[in-house]
Amino acid sequence: MLLALYGPREPEAMGAALLRLHGGGPMSGPARQDNTACSAFADELGLVVVSVGYRLAPRHPFPAAIDDGYTVWSSMVDRVAVRYSLYCV
Repeated sequence: MLLALYGPREPEAMGAALLRLHGGGPMSGPARQDNTACSAFADELGLVVVSVGYRLAPRHPFPAAIDDGYTVWSSMVDRVAVRYSLYCV
């Protein structure tokens, strides 16, 4: 699994994160197809964008792509909880 991270040009504006799963219906397309959109989201919204290059079908059958996205999302939530001493359910 490949992750791409995008941050705003003004890091002091950073305060949130967006998990981006590229289009392609878990069967086609690389995460890099959304580089321009992810950079724009980061700059315009002042947040970090995490783009997941999930495993694709048919080589990796359902629910591999969903599992990859969930793994990254779960890790993001865990890191925020630790950083801000939150309990997440």
